[in-house]
Amino acid sequence: MVDLIISGGVGTVASLSGQALEWLSANPDVRQRLIDNPDLMMNAVEEFLRYFSPAQALARTVGKDADFHGVKIKKGDRALLAWASGSRDAAGGFENPDEVDIERMPNRHLAFGVGSHRCAGSHLGRLMARTILTQVLERMPDYRIDPERVVRYPRQGVNTGFDTLPATFTPGKRLLDERL
Repeated sequence: MVDLIISGGVGTVASLSGQALEWLSANPDVRQRLIDNPDLMMNAVEEFLRYFSPAQALARTVGKDADFHGVKIKKGDRALLAWASGSRDAAGGFENPDEVDIERMPNRHLAFGVGSHRCAGSHLGRLMARTILTQVLERMPDYRIDPERVVRYPRQGVNTGFDTLPATFTPGKRLLDERL
Protein backbone atom coordinates (compact mmCIF):
# COMPACT_ATOMS: atom_id res chain seq x y z
CA MET A 1 0.00 0.00 0.00
CA VAL A 2 2.85 2.42 0.83
CA ASP A 3 4.50 1.65 -2.52
CA LEU A 4 1.21 2.32 -4.32
CA ILE A 5 0.69 5.64 -2.53
CA ILE A 6 4.24 6.86 -3.13
CA SER A 7 4.96 5.54 -6.63
CA GLY A 8 1.42 6.13 -7.84
CA GLY A 9 1.62 9.76 -6.81
CA VAL A 10 4.95 10.65 -8.38
CA GLY A 11 3.77 11.05 -11.96
CA THR A 12 0.37 12.46 -11.11
CA VAL A 13 1.70 15.10 -8.70
CA ALA A 14 4.38 16.08 -11.22
CA SER A 15 1.69 16.30 -13.90
CA LEU A 16 -0.63 18.43 -11.77
CA SER A 17 2.15 20.72 -10.56
CA GLY A 18 3.61 21.17 -14.04
CA GLN A 19 0.27 21.98 -15.62
CA ALA A 20 -0.60 24.43 -12.82
CA LEU A 21 2.81 26.13 -13.08
CA GLU A 22 2.48 26.44 -16.86
CA TRP A 23 -1.00 27.95 -16.48
CA LEU A 24 0.13 30.34 -13.73
CA SER A 25 3.04 31.47 -15.92
CA ALA A 26 0.53 32.36 -18.65
CA ASN A 27 -1.81 34.01 -16.10
CA PRO A 28 0.44 36.27 -14.01
CA ASP A 29 -2.51 38.11 -12.45
CA VAL A 30 -3.74 34.89 -10.80
CA ARG A 31 -0.17 33.94 -9.87
CA GLN A 32 0.21 37.30 -8.12
CA ARG A 33 -3.09 36.75 -6.27
CA LEU A 34 -1.71 33.47 -4.93
CA ILE A 35 1.56 35.13 -3.93
CA ASP A 36 -0.30 37.95 -2.19
CA ASN A 37 -2.92 35.61 -0.65
CA PRO A 38 -1.30 32.26 0.17
CA ASP A 39 -4.50 31.24 1.97
CA LEU A 40 -6.02 30.73 -1.51
CA MET A 41 -3.55 27.92 -2.32
CA MET A 42 -5.60 25.10 -0.82
CA ASN A 43 -8.63 26.07 -2.90
CA ALA A 44 -6.44 26.72 -5.96
CA VAL A 45 -5.05 23.18 -5.78
CA GLU A 46 -8.60 21.80 -5.80
CA GLU A 47 -9.37 23.86 -8.89
CA PHE A 48 -6.14 22.77 -10.57
CA LEU A 49 -7.10 19.16 -9.80
CA ARG A 50 -10.51 19.73 -11.39
CA TYR A 51 -9.20 21.51 -14.45
CA PHE A 52 -5.92 19.62 -14.99
CA SER A 53 -6.90 16.16 -13.76
CA PRO A 54 -3.58 14.29 -14.07
CA ALA A 55 -5.27 10.93 -14.62
CA GLN A 56 -7.97 11.57 -17.20
CA ALA A 57 -9.73 8.21 -17.00
CA LEU A 58 -9.78 4.74 -15.54
CA ALA A 59 -10.48 1.50 -17.43
CA ARG A 60 -12.17 -1.49 -15.83
CA THR A 61 -13.54 -4.86 -16.87
CA VAL A 62 -17.32 -5.09 -16.58
CA GLY A 63 -18.25 -7.50 -13.78
CA LYS A 64 -21.80 -8.37 -14.87
CA ASP A 65 -24.18 -7.77 -17.75
CA ALA A 66 -25.86 -4.38 -17.51
CA ASP A 67 -27.72 -1.67 -19.36
CA PHE A 68 -26.01 1.71 -19.16
CA HIS A 69 -28.33 4.43 -20.45
CA GLY A 70 -29.64 2.16 -23.22
CA VAL A 71 -26.26 0.62 -24.07
CA LYS A 72 -25.96 -3.09 -23.38
CA ILE A 73 -22.66 -4.05 -21.79
CA LYS A 74 -21.67 -7.61 -21.04
CA LYS A 75 -19.54 -9.20 -18.38
CA GLY A 76 -15.94 -9.11 -19.59
CA ASP A 77 -16.36 -5.98 -21.74
CA ARG A 78 -13.96 -3.12 -21.10
CA ALA A 79 -15.31 0.23 -19.93
CA LEU A 80 -13.53 3.57 -19.70
CA LEU A 81 -14.70 6.08 -17.14
CA ALA A 82 -13.47 9.58 -18.05
CA TRP A 83 -13.03 11.34 -14.68
CA ALA A 84 -11.92 14.54 -16.37
CA SER A 85 -15.15 14.92 -18.33
CA GLY A 86 -17.19 14.70 -15.12
CA SER A 87 -15.16 17.54 -13.65
CA ARG A 88 -15.96 19.70 -16.69
CA ASP A 89 -19.71 19.11 -16.71
CA ALA A 90 -21.83 22.26 -16.38
CA ALA A 91 -24.86 20.05 -15.66
CA GLY A 92 -22.87 18.48 -12.80
CA GLY A 93 -22.61 21.76 -10.93
CA PHE A 94 -19.55 23.36 -12.51
CA GLU A 95 -20.45 26.87 -13.64
CA ASN A 96 -18.12 28.00 -16.44
CA PRO A 97 -16.40 24.60 -16.42
CA ASP A 98 -13.82 25.51 -19.05
CA GLU A 99 -12.40 28.36 -16.97
CA VAL A 100 -9.97 28.11 -14.06
CA ASP A 101 -11.42 29.81 -10.97
CA ILE A 102 -9.12 29.46 -7.95
CA GLU A 103 -11.99 30.51 -5.68
CA ARG A 104 -14.54 28.00 -7.04
CA MET A 105 -16.75 26.70 -4.25
CA PRO A 106 -18.02 24.10 -3.91
CA ASN A 107 -15.63 22.06 -6.01
CA ARG A 108 -16.63 18.41 -6.00
CA HIS A 109 -14.27 17.38 -8.79
CA LEU A 110 -13.57 13.78 -9.73
CA ALA A 111 -9.78 14.04 -10.14
CA PHE A 112 -9.21 11.30 -7.55
CA GLY A 113 -12.08 9.12 -8.69
CA VAL A 114 -14.98 8.03 -6.52
CA GLY A 115 -16.18 5.01 -4.60
CA SER A 116 -14.06 1.92 -4.15
CA HIS A 117 -11.59 3.09 -6.81
CA ARG A 118 -10.91 6.47 -5.18
CA CYS A 119 -7.20 7.26 -5.04
CA ALA A 120 -5.68 6.00 -1.79
CA GLY A 121 -3.06 8.75 -1.88
CA SER A 122 -5.38 11.70 -2.54
CA HIS A 123 -4.53 13.49 0.71
CA LEU A 124 -0.79 13.04 0.20
CA GLY A 125 -1.11 14.17 -3.43
CA ARG A 126 -2.90 17.35 -2.39
CA LEU A 127 -0.25 18.10 0.23
CA MET A 128 2.61 17.48 -2.19
CA ALA A 129 1.08 19.66 -4.93
CA ARG A 130 0.31 22.45 -2.45
CA THR A 131 3.86 22.33 -1.11
CA ILE A 132 5.46 22.37 -4.57
CA LEU A 133 3.34 25.26 -5.83
CA THR A 134 3.78 27.26 -2.62
CA GLN A 135 7.55 26.81 -2.66
CA VAL A 136 7.86 27.80 -6.32
CA LEU A 137 5.78 30.94 -5.77
CA GLU A 138 7.73 31.86 -2.62
CA ARG A 139 11.21 31.14 -3.98
CA MET A 140 10.82 31.84 -7.71
CA PRO A 141 7.89 34.27 -8.00
CA ASP A 142 9.11 35.67 -11.33
CA TYR A 143 9.49 32.32 -13.12
CA ARG A 144 8.51 32.20 -16.78
CA ILE A 145 7.78 29.03 -18.73
CA ASP A 146 9.20 29.01 -22.26
CA PRO A 147 6.16 27.77 -24.25
CA GLU A 148 8.25 27.22 -27.39
CA ARG A 149 10.35 24.57 -25.62
CA VAL A 150 7.58 22.76 -23.70
CA VAL A 151 7.32 19.05 -24.55
CA ARG A 152 4.15 17.20 -23.52
CA TYR A 153 4.11 13.49 -22.70
CA PRO A 154 4.07 11.75 -26.09
CA ARG A 155 2.42 8.57 -24.78
CA GLN A 156 1.28 8.35 -21.19
CA GLY A 157 -1.99 6.52 -21.63
CA VAL A 158 -4.64 8.47 -19.76
CA ASN A 159 -2.15 10.70 -17.92
CA THR A 160 -1.34 14.25 -18.99
CA GLY A 161 1.76 16.31 -18.33
CA PHE A 162 5.18 17.26 -19.59
CA ASP A 163 8.47 15.62 -20.44
CA THR A 164 10.07 19.08 -20.51
CA LEU A 165 8.86 22.30 -18.89
CA PRO A 166 11.73 24.80 -19.26
CA ALA A 167 11.62 27.95 -17.15
CA THR A 168 13.74 30.96 -16.29
CA PHE A 169 13.68 32.66 -12.90
CA THR A 170 15.66 34.71 -10.43
CA PRO A 171 16.89 32.30 -7.73
CA GLY A 172 15.53 32.96 -4.25
CA LYS A 173 17.58 33.16 -1.07
CA ARG A 174 19.12 29.81 -0.15
CA LEU A 175 17.17 28.39 2.77
CA LEU A 176 19.88 25.93 3.76
CA ASP A 177 22.28 28.79 4.54
CA GLU A 178 19.62 30.35 6.75
CA ARG A 179 19.22 27.20 8.84
CA LEU A 180 22.95 26.71 9.51
